[in-house]
Amino acid sequence: MVQKTKRNVIVGQSGGPTAAINSSLAGVYRTAIDRGYKKVYGMIHGVQGLMEGRYVDLSEHIQSGLDINQEK
Repeated sequence: MVQKTKRNVIVGQSGGPTAAINSSLAGVYRTAIDRGYKKVYGMIHGVQGLMEGRYVDLSEHIQSGLDINQEK
């Protein structure tokens, strides 16, 4: 059986920066990393931003478990 290598995840959300949005984003990030994905990217301005190549590597903004948990 061939083991597939997990690569990257990209996440997009709609709405402003709220506790619910931030918590769900932290959950996506944590789950992706825990499941072995190498990078987690966040879309800037949704699908339109993705189509224009605007996204950010979330690992550059999430430096520790404290960053992930601070919205709880």
